[in-house]
Amino acid sequence: MPKTLCALMLLGAVAGGWAEPIRVHPDNPHFYLFRGRATVLVTSAEHYGAVINRAFDYNAYLDALKSYGLNYTRIYPAAFIEPEGTFDPGNTLAPHSVDLIQPWARGQTPGYRSGGNRFDLDRWDPEYFVRLKDFLVQADARGIVVEICFFNAQNRGSWPMSPLYWKNNIQGESRWDYNDVQTLKHPSLVRRQEEFVRRIVQEVNSFDNVILEICDEPFSYGTPRTLAGLWIGHLVEVVRQTESTLPQKHLLGQQIQGPIGGPVDFTTHPNVSVIVTQYIWQTPDEQVGGMKALDYLYDRNKADRPQRDGLLPPRVVVRRRQSR
Repeated sequence: MPKTLCALMLLGAVAGGWAEPIRVHPDNPHFYLFRGRATVLVTSAEHYGAVINRAFDYNAYLDALKSYGLNYTRIYPAAFIEPEGTFDPGNTLAPHSVDLIQPWARGQTPGYRSGGNRFDLDRWDPEYFVRLKDFLVQADARGIVVEICFFNAQNRGSWPMSPLYWKNNIQGESRWDYNDVQTLKHPSLVRRQEEFVRRIVQEVNSFDNVILEICDEPFSYGTPRTLAGLWIGHLVEVVRQTESTLPQKHLLGQQIQGPIGGPVDFTTHPNVSVIVTQYIWQTPDEQVGGMKALDYLYDRNKADRPQRDGLLPPRVVVRRRQSR
């Protein structure tokens, strides 16, 4: 085994330390307990693609969070990729193909959408898991909690970029429309999603600065709400079953996307401990967020994690590597 990989694995074990992961405070379920202290998670930005984009200097990003006294960030670990140039030239979720790293290894067959070889869904890429763990180690060293959100609702632009899309993997799997892929309708795709979730859960189990989440904005791009809710519920059980055989048990969150009491409201689910609200209160059928959501959902007696996307100062940017 390479010395650098051995050293990183040792550092991860020490940093994770098998300490009890961040959890709901036993005396007040609206707060967290992290390393023996009552904690509120505060941040100003999400660089969702911090791990999947090799060109992104996540140490600079984490240093910036710490310098502002912030203690939380959120990532999408894989599968959701945006086309280059989407939203902003520095969008970490839209890396150049040469900088894209995923848990699945590249195969020998060319044809990935933005260049390079297709992915082999039967093989994991060790380099990816080294980078994921180092991100958690570096966040850990700065006292920052990382929320790992497995999925975001696929859309017309993102789905053709995903390794799970049939043209991007050597297996030729998942010939489905974007608004059909985060449901239980296609067992072969669900199996791949389960494999991905299980592997991430297993790899990050030793870290105490991790919260898990199933899916952000699950029906924003046309997935039927009832089908999205059933799919999320299935993956909640996948996480629970996976951690049942592991030393650590992490908090699991899910965004409440309206209506409250609808199929994507997991605020009363016994295995979902964190209520993720988003932006501001828009309409009860869409986004439930802001201070109003804290009051409205207070009687659920669970930790809340409000979110409003923002940007840190311009110095925290993707640093493109020089051509090889």
